[in-house]
Amino acid sequence: MPPLSATLRRNIPFVLFVAGILAYGGAFAWHVLKHFDIVNLIRDINLDDSFYYFEIAKNMANGQFSTFDGLTRTNGYHPVWMLLIVPFYWVFDPETALFGIKAFEIMLVAGGVSLIALAARLARLPWILLFAVLPTLYGRQNLTAGMEAAAALFFLGALFLAVILFTRRPCRWTWLLALVVFVLPWVRLEYVAISLAVTGALLLVEIAGTDGEWKGRLAPRTLVRRESFTPFLSSCAGIATYLAWNGLVFGGWVPVSGAVKMHFSRERLETAGYGFVENMRYVVNTISNHHVDPEALPVVLEIGLYVLLVWKFNRRFQIRDGCLTLAFLIGVFGLGLGHAAKMAQSILTMDSSAVAYSGWYYVPAYLMMALVVPVRCYVAIHVFRSLCADRSRLAWRTSKPLILAVGAIVLFANTNFVERFRFVDASSESLQTDSWPLSSYAGALMVDRLAPENSVIGAWDAGVIGYISRFPVVELGGLVNSWDFFREMQSSSPLRPAPRGGAASGRSG
Repeated sequence: MPPLSATLRRNIPFVLFVAGILAYGGAFAWHVLKHFDIVNLIRDINLDDSFYYFEIAKNMANGQFSTFDGLTRTNGYHPVWMLLIVPFYWVFDPETALFGIKAFEIMLVAGGVSLIALAARLARLPWILLFAVLPTLYGRQNLTAGMEAAAALFFLGALFLAVILFTRRPCRWTWLLALVVFVLPWVRLEYVAISLAVTGALLLVEIAGTDGEWKGRLAPRTLVRRESFTPFLSSCAGIATYLAWNGLVFGGWVPVSGAVKMHFSRERLETAGYGFVENMRYVVNTISNHHVDPEALPVVLEIGLYVLLVWKFNRRFQIRDGCLTLAFLIGVFGLGLGHAAKMAQSILTMDSSAVAYSGWYYVPAYLMMALVVPVRCYVAIHVFRSLCADRSRLAWRTSKPLILAVGAIVLFANTNFVERFRFVDASSESLQTDSWPLSSYAGALMVDRLAPENSVIGAWDAGVIGYISRFPVVELGGLVNSWDFFREMQSSSPLRPAPRGGAASGRSG
């Protein structure tokens, strides 16, 4: 075992790298706290849908169980983000809590990138290329818009770290990977696709890698079959318990917000008919509008080929850390499959005119596209050094710095790094100028002055109104109402009016 001083010296560059990530996130959070007021938070940063979370969290902190209006019980949200923000309302007043949650949200993104960097470090991959990931992700406004996106990114980072630790020592880290994949469906329901993809791929690699020629070469590094089944079964248990919790406590198996969206979508489809080409064109255009590159789906296939390529080279050469590289690639491939599954669900089952494909759905795609250049360098280094291992010591030593240099140049050239590495301006000209959240804020203040005591207010898109008003506010769309309310809507309500043209026309299911 090397001396502690030697270990510290060897890890100083990585420690400084992570400290820089956290310091940048902290500076970003401090900038928001210092320069923004409540109007900025409502008008420019948080979406109207995010106030559904905030109001329910405030009610939970005050002793009410999972309610937006104080009258009915709802499950129209994703539980992990809700549980993370409830403590802010134990400590702060409602206005101050918004600023605390915003700072926490920004640091969750920095923490998620730090976890991914640690996973790359443990896998002996060129983690230094992750220097561009954080400012690139902060350029995605939906990651810090008050929704569950920041928590989703943090737990996806935890998935990467858990996969690498599990691959290094299955017996010791099985519980960690099992816990992370169990929680993922509670972060966002469709993330069950990611947890099943990652744990299923690890299981298949282990089964294929413990027989034949590969067993003799990589047996000390391959996964233990019993430990491989545990995370896969845990991911299945995560979705089963989540569905059971919703069914037994709230009366519906899925979040009511998702059921409401499907209801209005089916009504639209029955009226106008289903059009595959129209839906696909709409979803692809919306993806481009949310700054997700159109090549996101081809990149899924590209990374799938990388997985097969690294697998082949592991079988051909005795590569010390080949399984760790393979495990990291499986994590990225899982992100891609999760993104593809969400796109397929939107195209095949949703009417494009009824529900917008909202930006916070894209966290796996944002992360996958931020990692694509480092992944290409990882694979190039892995394959090249495997080929020249027994032929040229000079090529072995020079390949890694050369490939890293090319990767850094590509990052600077293609990701507009300097432009993204800046703070958000608090002026209205630089941010969204949609007036709906601010109008809701003004409307709530007016209602509080004019409405008689003991009033109950009803409103569509009621996030800001419900949070600001002192009266109970019923969300008439049913997104954060009870399942009984939704079933009544199904049986008697007409088609919902066309959504307004604002930033919150997408919904939080």
